[in-house]
Amino acid sequence: MWPACAAGGGAKPGRNLLLITIDTLRADRVSCYDPDHVQTPNMDGLAAAGTVFGRAFTHVPLTLPAHASLLVGRTPPAHGVRDNGRFVVPAELQTLAELLKSRGYATAAFVGGYPLHSRFGLAQGFDVYDDRFAAAPGVSREFAEARAGAVVDKALAWANGPRPPWFLWVHLYDPHDPYEPPEPFLTRFQDAPYDGEVAYVDDSVGRLLSTLRDRGLMGDTVVVLTGDHGESLGDHGELTHGFMTYDPVLWVPLIVAAPGLGPGRSDENVAHVDVFPTVCDLLSIAKPAGLEGRSLLPVLERRKLRPRPVYFECLSPYYGRGWAPIRGFIDGRTKFVDSPIPELYDLGADAGETANLAPGRDLAGFRKGLEQIIREATPLKAPGAEAKLDQAAVERLRSLGYAAGPAAPKKESFGPRDDVKTLLPHHTKAMRALALGREGRTGAAVEMLNEVIAARPDLDVARVNLALIYEASGRADEARKLLLESLRALPQSYDVFTHAAGILMAAGEYGEAASLIESRSLPQMESDPKIWVDLGLCYRNLADFGKARTAYEAALAIDPTYPVIHNNLGTLELAADRERPDPAAVERAAAHFAKAVELDPGYAAAHYGSGLAHYRAGRLDEAIASMAAAVKIDRELADGYFYLGLALYRQKRFAEALSPLETYRGKALGSLPAADLEKLDGLIAECRARK
Repeated sequence: MWPACAAGGGAKPGRNLLLITIDTLRADRVSCYDPDHVQTPNMDGLAAAGTVFGRAFTHVPLTLPAHASLLVGRTPPAHGVRDNGRFVVPAELQTLAELLKSRGYATAAFVGGYPLHSRFGLAQGFDVYDDRFAAAPGVSREFAEARAGAVVDKALAWANGPRPPWFLWVHLYDPHDPYEPPEPFLTRFQDAPYDGEVAYVDDSVGRLLSTLRDRGLMGDTVVVLTGDHGESLGDHGELTHGFMTYDPVLWVPLIVAAPGLGPGRSDENVAHVDVFPTVCDLLSIAKPAGLEGRSLLPVLERRKLRPRPVYFECLSPYYGRGWAPIRGFIDGRTKFVDSPIPELYDLGADAGETANLAPGRDLAGFRKGLEQIIREATPLKAPGAEAKLDQAAVERLRSLGYAAGPAAPKKESFGPRDDVKTLLPHHTKAMRALALGREGRTGAAVEMLNEVIAARPDLDVARVNLALIYEASGRADEARKLLLESLRALPQSYDVFTHAAGILMAAGEYGEAASLIESRSLPQMESDPKIWVDLGLCYRNLADFGKARTAYEAALAIDPTYPVIHNNLGTLELAADRERPDPAAVERAAAHFAKAVELDPGYAAAHYGSGLAHYRAGRLDEAIASMAAAVKIDRELADGYFYLGLALYRQKRFAEALSPLETYRGKALGSLPAADLEKLDGLIAECRARK
């Protein structure tokens, strides 16, 4: 990979650093770790030039916390980032990028998944932090994921610019669920799509490395490749990750290749926090104070490390669902998992973690050891790591399968019924039933969900999923009855509450929905703008504009960046103007719509509302521009064509008005009263005659 370089003394000033992190990558799906699943020749090629760490572990099986540990060199109890979306890396903590930038490095990051968006704090120290994700054709909104090929393209474009030394971080998200590899990998791995994603990413890694090498940019570059966490793929009853802490999600590939250091392999326990100090040694940069990891340079130079335990945790079910937290450590081949149903494994004799040795054992020493690990990290913890998510971020994280949104109420004590191992089988069954319902297998889905509810009547996801299936199959009355019964059974369930309000609104029962929302005072309501938007919609439909405005303003106080609120406030002002003409209300409406468009340029309804406000105010040029933007984004927006044509007609631009008016006629023909159709035909005829 590199030109000849003097062997020995692994460090040299001014070296470049290339960090490649691959999301959701099981170590056993990299063929230099296990050749029995999928071949990864490009990662294997890197391994052949460097050191393969056969027992490397993440500290948490979630994207943001894992990368925080990697890039600040501290475990979650120290850096405070415990879940995706709910936390921000504290600005007080120095990142690897900040350290290298202070030493004269050009720094850039290209990330492929929304959990690493710059809003969550990892952009600190990067000259370029590219977190732009794929957009649908014709739509400017950002989505939640970018393909590996696109991320590599952007990284390679940047790498043409800076002079050494540079630090380039490339994050490839593709192996994350859902598994949808592009061709030809989709066809080649149609029966194992996760493996297809891994093969596709390996191909992208190969293109990244070979292109940089061909450009002469790898001659003095340290390369680190790792996964942020693994994927269960059904092992231990977990379909993906983020619930359990078994080795399929904690064990990750780690390959380090540096000029002057030959190939090798180590089976010593190492972890993500060890990468930061290792890089410092390989780049001849003094290690900052406070790092929890230790340099792996001795291993790279074929020396031994002093054994030490590896801390891990998984708190996402605790924050998102109110389930019991999981914490533990790996010490040698012993693994201890602290939870209401504790676990102890001998990984040397039981790599599959099938024989729990905890029952009947005195675990006091293990718990004391875990407490000491956490206590030693906690003094470094920076305050203020919890994040306040806007609604757009919640929706993007949900699109990736994360339990985003208001946190569950905190519990102080947990028993075996709260253990993730107890709850996850029921949760998984409830999610499988929902998938069956979406496939049209309603009977089987209903039966499965009733079984879950009978076994765990406190598991709200089963009740909500059953209501969703009822509703989708035309049984709205049953869905309504179930949700209201569930609300009485589980009065603190925010999921049941919001779905109950939603089904009442869908049925046009706005008064009942408003009463339900106002009857509750759940802690999640303080951070959820959507529930207040729903209340505003209820009062808007009840023509109580004052209460609607109050509700929307409550939503705005929680999240002023949520474009839907501004759009709804604009619509409300136009409705008030329609009831009682008020030029000031029209101007307020125009301002709200303008803000919604500023926040989301791809929001067709906001462009339409803006056009309508300008039309009422007599600003025809602005009305035309806004309506044209609305129908360009949403070609099914019939009223947009009407007002576009009408504004052009009023400017006597008859030839230009003809097409949108004819388009409107075609789209609205079945719904127009005869008198309105006659007027429209008169306008069209006049435009044809005068064009």
